[in-house]
Order: sequence, then C-alpha cells, then structure tokens
Amino acid sequence: MKNLFKILLIVLASSMFANNLIVNYDNKNKVDNWPENLTTFTLNKSTNISSIETYHWNNARGSTGNKYGAYIKLKKLNTNKTYGPWKATLKSGMNGAKNVYWVVYPNITLPAGKYLVLDSDSATWSHNTGTKGIGFTKIFSKTLEIGESKKVERKSTKCNPLVASLNKNSFTASTAYDNRHSAYYAKLNNTTTFANWSSSQNNKNQWITIDFKQKRIRCAIATKGRHKNYTQYVKTYFITYSNDNMNWVIYKENGNKKIFQGNYDVNTISKHILKNQFQARYVKFNPISWQSHISMRVEVYGE
Repeated sequence: MKNLFKILLIVLASSMFANNLIVNYDNKNKVDNWPENLTTFTLNKSTNISSIETYHWNNARGSTGNKYGAYIKLKKLNTNKTYGPWKATLKSGMNGAKNVYWVVYPNITLPAGKYLVLDSDSATWSHNTGTKGIGFTKIFSKTLEIGESKKVERKSTKCNPLVASLNKNSFTASTAYDNRHSAYYAKLNNTTTFANWSSSQNNKNQWITIDFKQKRIRCAIATKGRHKNYTQYVKTYFITYSNDNMNWVIYKENGNKKIFQGNYDVNTISKHILKNQFQARYVKFNPISWQSHISMRVEVYGE
C-alpha cells in the first residue's frame, strides 16, 4: 500500500510540471562544423534546467564525442563554477543520420546569471549564420503548472485585436517550415502570399509565442488555418501565458486545462472569449491536433 502511495505521488508530481524551451539556437538552414562564437545564455532568475540539446550534423555522420565520450556541461561566467558534465543520450536526426542530437537531463536548479555551454566535441558541433556562429543548442526548463488560471480583479471592458500592429521581433516559434512561413506571418488577417506560420515538424511539442512587450489583460483569442494552396489548420490547441518567457501558466477553466476548438477549414475565424481573463506579456499557442500539417494564423484580444 505504501509503495502504491509513493507511485501515485510520483505520477502526480510529474504531471504538475511542464518543460518550456528557454534557449533556442536552432534553424533549418545549412550548417557548418565548429562554432565561431561562444554559446552563452542568461537566466534572469533561479531556473530549473530539465534538458539540454546540442546538434552535431557533421555531414550526416553525427558524432559520438571525443575519446572520453559525449558530454555537455555549463559554466557560470562570473564565478567560473561548472555544472556537470552530464553524459549525453545520442539520437538520430534527418534521414536517419545517427548520433546527431546530443541530449542531457541535468534536472538542476541554477541561480540567475550568464552561462556558457560546453560540448565535448566542438569540432562537430553545428552552427551557421542564422545562429550568428553560435553552436546549435536548445535548453528546456521545468516549471510548475499552476492550477486554476488566476482571475484578474478588474475585467477589461476593452477587447481589441492586439497582434496586427506588432513587429517581427514579437513572434517566435518552436520551428518553422522555412523563412517564408515563420512565426511573423501568423497574423490573423494576413493575406499576403505567405500568410501563416507553418511548423517544420508535426508533433505536440510545436508552439508559437506572441510577445506584447508589456503586461496587459487578455480577454479573447482567435485562429485561422493556412492562407492558400494547402488544406492545413489546427483543430485543437491550448494556451499558456507568462511574464518572463520562462515560467508559463496553463490557461484553465473549472480547474482543468482548457482545450480550445480550433478550425475546420482554412479561412473561417474560430474565436473564443476567455472566461478567466488574465494579465500577461507573453501568450503561447500549443497545437494538439491538426489537419495535414500544423499551420496557424492567430489573434489575441485585450486592452
């Protein structure tokens, strides 16, 4: 009975945490070996690091590391304190190329500060102009999922569209099919030739984030599918929100994660009024199911 109770506690605890991408030096363009610049990142607050991933394309040969193996470690720059090394799990990539992804799972809480990522085989570590010569790296943080979305004390009487006026640096996404389908093109009523965000992968780890630059009340959301040429749209999704782009809250109604009904075609707007208005700088759309391919146009309403 005690063992069963322990198992239940472990399952409950694991379900309360979510992994969020906090460092993303990655793109789908051609890569070279041996980064030209240091791979650094900054934490503005104490943060749990759940996983770190580096990429070693190496002309489809991958890498198993140096003579000591495949390891990743971190160094805090103002103190030179090191964390790790952690032995990497090697994973295959595009076209079945072996040992191109190195993944470690530190599960360590780091204090605020600037850090350097160190990889045991820099000679095969991928980089390109898109990362400004920085080694391809993704870092995920583990954050506690809050239960009920906290209701704001004052509900907004304004519910205006906010996304259309934002500039390019307000949009980020997990992946993009190419530069013509980047996050910036996801504005709801965009009807240019390339008028939607399309991910490069179809899985439940894809997302698009909007940075509104300031914390304001959010009262409604809306989506459309791909603008033209292909029947692609997101059928269901959920949203999360944040004020620091690291610690994310899942939007919930009646104590449960709210699953929003998305689209059933490419051009009909699917709009939802939020029962629990919230204040946030960032809003993230997380697709759950889709037609053919993950493609979205989005809007967030508020004051």
